[in-house]
Parts: sequence; C-alpha cells; structure tokens
Amino acid sequence: MSQIPTDRAALDEYMAVWFRSEVSDTFELRSMVVRVRTQVQGNIWSRRRAIDHLESIKDCPTYGWLKRLKENHEEDSTYSEVLGDLVDKLCASILKKENDASDMEY
Repeated sequence: MSQIPTDRAALDEYMAVWFRSEVSDTFELRSMVVRVRTQVQGNIWSRRRAIDHLESIKDCPTYGWLKRLKENHEEDSTYSEVLGDLVDKLCASILKKENDASDMEY
C-alpha cells in the first residue's frame, strides 16, 4: 500500500480547525457554568451577610425571614458544590481532548 504524500503544514492546519470545533462547545459550556457559579457564590456571600446581621439583632422580629434565608443559603451552597464539580469535569474533558489531539498520529 503506497502512502499519499501530505503537506505537513496543511495537515496541522486541518487538525487545528478540527480541534477548535471539537472543543469550542465544551469550552463555551464551561465558561457559562463558571459565570453561573460566580453568581451563585455572590448570592451566597450576600445572603450570609444578611443572615449574620439578622442573627446579631436580639429578639429579631423577622425570625420567619431568617429561617427562609438559612434554607435558601443551604440550597445555594449545594448548587455551588454541584456547579464546582461540573466545572471540574468540563475542565478535565477539555484537557483530555487537548491531550488526545496532541497525541494523535496523523
């Protein structure tokens, strides 16, 4: 079987285009998840400050609010952990695709 002569630069360019199209969706998704995680962390921080303030007030007349804030705070903390795990998995997926592309024999 004879080998077809290839232009190495053209092949490198083709692989670069393939890699960008293969990884771009995953990279875009990861960027979106990072933005959402940042917003959730901001909500957690501001809610934590409100909870601390309400807890510092003796005989707080807003106990119902405080209870709901704490429940929402716990829920947001769970969301933040899930988003963190998702970001880690997406980063690992992107890194694997980068390694697979660099290890390809073409």
